[in-house]
Order: sequence, then C-alpha cells, then structure tokens
Amino acid sequence: SAWRRLPAPGGGNRLTNVRGAVAWTDAFVVLLSNGTYRYDLGARKWTRVADGLNPDPPQAIPLVRTGADDLVAVDVVNGRMHMLSDDGTWVALAALDEPRVDATVEVVAGDQVVIWGGMGSEQPDSTQGWTLAAPPD
Repeated sequence: SAWRRLPAPGGGNRLTNVRGAVAWTDAFVVLLSNGTYRYDLGARKWTRVADGLNPDPPQAIPLVRTGADDLVAVDVVNGRMHMLSDDGTWVALAALDEPRVDATVEVVAGDQVVIWGGMGSEQPDSTQGWTLAAPPD
C-alpha cells in the first residue's frame, strides 16, 4: 500500500488552511476558512456543504460529530461554538464563559460536546471541563 495525494477542494492545487476535520466510515469533512467540504472516499470527490469559519486569529478549530451525525465546530480560543444546520449554515450555539487555550474537545453519550481542560484567563489551572448537549433537530 502507498499514500495517495488528495485532490484539493474547489479545483485548487493545494489543500491548505485546514481548521478542523472529522471522519465518517466512507467520507470525511474538512473545515477551511473559505468553505466546508465533504470528501467521498469511494468516488474521490469533494462536495461543498457550507461556508467556512474564519477565526481571528487564524487557528485550528476542533470539529466533532454527534451520534445524530450533527457537526459541531468549537472555536475554543474565541469561546464560540457552531453547529452545521441541515440547510448548510453554521448556527451559533451557547458561547463558552471564556476563551480557552489547548483544550480537548470530544463527543460523549451521543450528543454531549465535552471540553476538557485548557487554560483561560479566569481558570488558569486547567482543571475545568464543560458539557453542552447539541440541540435536537
């Protein structure tokens, strides 16, 4: 077996500025500053599914998938969360009480987005965690 180069979404020659990515069995989704794209592994084809998220400052944004296949982007540095709606728009969810640095983001129990640790200005000891249930469709 050998590594194969992925084509870039949108017909470009490079896959750059990836903010976050999440996998399915047969595809994956990448979050870029200029768009959100789904890559079908069998067809080897990109499909644009939504606008991108362009945080300031530019950074990685953890992208997670709930048990109901909802995509949630967690911009921990800016303290914002967004969920991808069925119509392809990013909908703001409850903001964090403060921005975090170096936090870990996971989904547990199907729809609970969990943020572990990281450092913030109010709680620099990194012992906190938060949960947020993704809203039902």
